[in-house]
Amino acid sequence: MPYVMPQENGNKCDVRWLSLRSADGFGILVVGQGLLEASVRHYTDQDLYRAFHSVELARRAEVYLHLDHAQSGLGNASCGFGYLGPLPEYLVRPGTHEFGFVLRPFTRNEGEETMLYRAIRAGFTA
Repeated sequence: MPYVMPQENGNKCDVRWLSLRSADGFGILVVGQGLLEASVRHYTDQDLYRAFHSVELARRAEVYLHLDHAQSGLGNASCGFGYLGPLPEYLVRPGTHEFGFVLRPFTRNEGEETMLYRAIRAGFTA
């Protein structure tokens, strides 16, 4: 669905791992020590901030990966009518928050990312 005003988008919650692979088979594997939030896109945050319509976005060759511990929900204010903020369970409270992850490059000859993920996860519990 095209958004009238592009904004932060594409965030995935409860991510255990993800991989990005180029057409020639080389890639990077991200494995969270716990659950992560992640988004991947061909636009910078500045690109999204400056655009008022989706057609104003020019797809970049680069891929931008965003990793987060958590994001607060929007509530119903995202459509601009009234303001009922997010429910309490969807707020990120002030405090010390930590999260960790492993970035592991891989080649086309190393096999399935799933096997690499399992090996890394086994190292977390060892």
